[in-house]
Amino acid sequence: MNYLTKKNFGVPTNLLASMAVLFGYSLYRGSMSWVMIAFTVIVFLFDFDDTVRNTVKTSLKFGFLGYLVDMLFSILRTVLEWFSAAGVSYRDGIRTTYNVFEKIIEISRDLVGFAFILVFAFMLLSAIKGKEAKVPNIDIK
Repeated sequence: MNYLTKKNFGVPTNLLASMAVLFGYSLYRGSMSWVMIAFTVIVFLFDFDDTVRNTVKTSLKFGFLGYLVDMLFSILRTVLEWFSAAGVSYRDGIRTTYNVFEKIIEISRDLVGFAFILVFAFMLLSAIKGKEAKVPNIDIK
């Protein structure tokens, strides 16, 4: 039996879609790997279902968007630390103000991260069911 001529190389659609969502989540967490790149190239070069292709596109888009948002929070926190370190020697009140801003940034980052984890969990459940993993009311083109 030649697996190269079969649709999805004979691998079930829900398994491939689940792998695509997990690769998107790993991209969101900042670990881009050669396996993810090879998987994406194979999906788009060979005869794979539209469900798998669209799931790969969606999960990688959300993963990249989440990575950019997380990087934005890191940059914001670094800029805040620059000003916080400059104000330590003059007054303790300035340091307290920056601590409040730091807590606001930290809580915002946690809430946004939780929202992205929920999106990936919803996508994974859809992929396990064999459906195209997309989030309703959120369309990234």
